[in-house]
Amino acid sequence: MEIAKLLIPIACAFIGAFINQPIIYFTNLILRRKLKKIENAIESLKLFETYETQFKTEFILPDLKETYFYVQTGIQTNEKSIEKYIKFKNELSGNYTWKQIRIAQSYLNLSTERIEIKLNKIEKIGSNILLIIALSMITIPFVLFPIFIDTSTNIFRYGSLKIIALTILPCLAGYILVSWISPIIMAKAMEKKLKHSRQR
Repeated sequence: MEIAKLLIPIACAFIGAFINQPIIYFTNLILRRKLKKIENAIESLKLFETYETQFKTEFILPDLKETYFYVQTGIQTNEKSIEKYIKFKNELSGNYTWKQIRIAQSYLNLSTERIEIKLNKIEKIGSNILLIIALSMITIPFVLFPIFIDTSTNIFRYGSLKIIALTILPCLAGYILVSWISPIIMAKAMEKKLKHSRQR
């Protein structure tokens, strides 16, 4: 059947989309809960509006700021680091969103006056090698699929389990590998952009 020739490539193309659906659902669920917390925090803050207290200035306001920043960006940090993140995003010249910054968060150094990228040579070289491997695994179905089709009958030459093992599974593994190294790839791109921005 002609449809059989399209089965595995289409399946691979949709794997990533289906994997992302549960993640999107739980992200939205967390976001709604955080928004509810902000509403509660704002209501609590109204109790302190008529007078100044140390508790208000040293706890309520900083905590509200941290909560709101987390809801808006997905980045959990303290009040002192929020300004660093805002300056960092501005240095990237609007080319990156908060979502992308959050992805690279584990490779951001906040201990300095301004945020720096912390990546060693092994991580940079290793991510390049893994990216090549991952892309090779993703393209395997498109390369091998014609082998499994008998052109004279348009049906599979081998069993479905073998086809899945040699095509769809490598494609899935490649997609997972790309997701795993995406923070390093994102951090490398930011490092390059940041270097160019700070040299101006």
